[in-house]
Amino acid sequence: MSDAKSTLKRLASCIILATDGDLPGQALAEELARRLGKERCWRVKWPKSYEVNHFKDANEAVIAFPFRQNGVVIGCKY
Repeated sequence: MSDAKSTLKRLASCIILATDGDLPGQALAEELARRLGKERCWRVKWPKSYEVNHFKDANEAVIAFPFRQNGVVIGCKY
């Protein structure tokens, strides 16, 4: 991980994390942000599904909105 981390540090000033929206996906995003540096990590927030819950992942959003381009909101900076 140390070589990959140093390469990412050199090449990427901003890292976008697009993990699943369920609890294991949220835990993975937290751990990745901790390891990579929360100050440069952004989390993808999937759009709402039926006005109640958010989609679990990109696949669910694409299936629900196959021709919609603005369904994903990038935000939630750590």
